[in-house]
Amino acid sequence: MLKALLQQLLLAFRGSHKSVPFYRSTIYQTGQFTSSVSNQTFLTYTAPSDGYLVLQVAQDTSVEYVMLTMRRETLDIAQAYNGGWGWPVVTSPVKKGEEYTFLYKITGGNPAQLRYHLNFFSYLN
Repeated sequence: MLKALLQQLLLAFRGSHKSVPFYRSTIYQTGQFTSSVSNQTFLTYTAPSDGYLVLQVAQDTSVEYVMLTMRRETLDIAQAYNGGWGWPVVTSPVKKGEEYTFLYKITGGNPAQLRYHLNFFSYLN
């Protein structure tokens, strides 16, 4: 009876921690793209497991306005807006095998070569 109770307790504990990020399974990816005055796709990412990701764009040149969008199929699931200087960031939970597209648009500035930094954190399994 005690063994069964302990087993239930451990299963409940494990179940309550599935949404905790697991930092030993972090995937880091970086790349470059050229910004545009139209909403252009610059990255497509397929999640290797359930988890969440953080994508940041290094906008080093001054512009009036920046829009960074994270999209799944036709649904915009995260957006970041920024005026002037700064690095826009989107953060969102993701599901294993789903494809996510990232779009970037500037207004009031000249297109420039930019860098992005993507961090993926898997959930505990």
